[in-house]
Amino acid sequence: MKKIILSTGLLFLFGILFGNDFPGQQPGTEIGGNLPNGYEPSGAVWHHGLQKLFLVNDNGMVTKMDADGSNVINWYVAGDLEGICIADSTSDFVYLGVEQPDYISEFNVVTGVVTRSFDLTPWMTGPSNLGLEALTFVPDSTNAEGGFFYAGLQYDGNIYVFELPIKTSSTSTTVTYVNTFTPVSGRWDISGLHFEASNETLYAIWDSSNKLRAMEVDCTNIMEWDLPGNDQEGITLWSGDSLAQNLLFIAEDVGKEVWKYDFNSELIITIINDGSVIFEPDPPGYYGSFVTLTAIPDDGNYFSEWSDDLTGSSNPETLLMDYDKNVTATFSYLNSPENVIINIVSDSVFIQWDAVPGATGYNVYSSTEPYSDPENWTLEIEETIETSWENPVSSENMFYYVSTINN
Repeated sequence: MKKIILSTGLLFLFGILFGNDFPGQQPGTEIGGNLPNGYEPSGAVWHHGLQKLFLVNDNGMVTKMDADGSNVINWYVAGDLEGICIADSTSDFVYLGVEQPDYISEFNVVTGVVTRSFDLTPWMTGPSNLGLEALTFVPDSTNAEGGFFYAGLQYDGNIYVFELPIKTSSTSTTVTYVNTFTPVSGRWDISGLHFEASNETLYAIWDSSNKLRAMEVDCTNIMEWDLPGNDQEGITLWSGDSLAQNLLFIAEDVGKEVWKYDFNSELIITIINDGSVIFEPDPPGYYGSFVTLTAIPDDGNYFSEWSDDLTGSSNPETLLMDYDKNVTATFSYLNSPENVIINIVSDSVFIQWDAVPGATGYNVYSSTEPYSDPENWTLEIEETIETSWENPVSSENMFYYVSTINN
């Protein structure tokens, strides 16, 4: 028995998970201690280009700091800032979600200046303090602007999709409305959004219900968990190096708290008998992502079945990493056909045999001698999926055998 453990970080066990329990490492690490007094974090994004965490707060401040909360730099922009996202980590710009009136500001992190603003109020607006509350960018290589902005409205819980001229113009403030999604019917108070390109998953959080949901880009649900904290208004993920990989940051707008959690999913693969399993992507990555497993039998074997957290015999198979998973891949020896019957009548030969579990086909060979070297046998038919074969026979080749194959 072979066992493979796939993980991108340390393993922490805190008992058996039930229902929608938060799958990340607990307790988290609070990194907001160096923020100014009175700071209320309301949005977060990890800047892959600068390798920095950016935050915004309700009082118009943009903040940059390291993943451990050190080296804090603040800019005062003004406005009720509720979201922040990055469209291009190679540019100097981040985009700020502003509430009441609802708009998106383009902010230059080099000069510390807002360069332009995009008005969203024709499409999304809410009562006092129930406006734009979440913002992220979903890349799309086929789009002239590089992708779309997803803005969450606290009042109705909907996500509004917009195209902004961030690549085709440096001055235009035209907004193109694209679509509206309702992630959860009847649920309001959406408070944070993050699109993770590495697993093409949209993550959303809700403040009042303390929920974290992983979704497709059209907001189709993948999985939902209960968040461990309260007053949660910002979310971002970071895939770093070594043991720092796959971190989840949650910003809470009370007590200047920013929580960092290990968000690595872990997959343990146990192999029974002779074969191997390959997986894509490698390693599984964030919770809420999918991993595709392909079982590869050794010569003379076939893949039999999956068991534990994956069942059936489909190969390859896709597994949702909503929690840590254990998967067993069982391989079996590929037997030779049994109950082989060979009838030679006049100038014809008819052969039949029992089907062999795991066989994808059969080869039929003939020879002039029963115990000749295998290289001297003649291949009569290759990879037939039938369990019988009939063919004219010559007086020279009077001996036959059937072998199994598995491709």
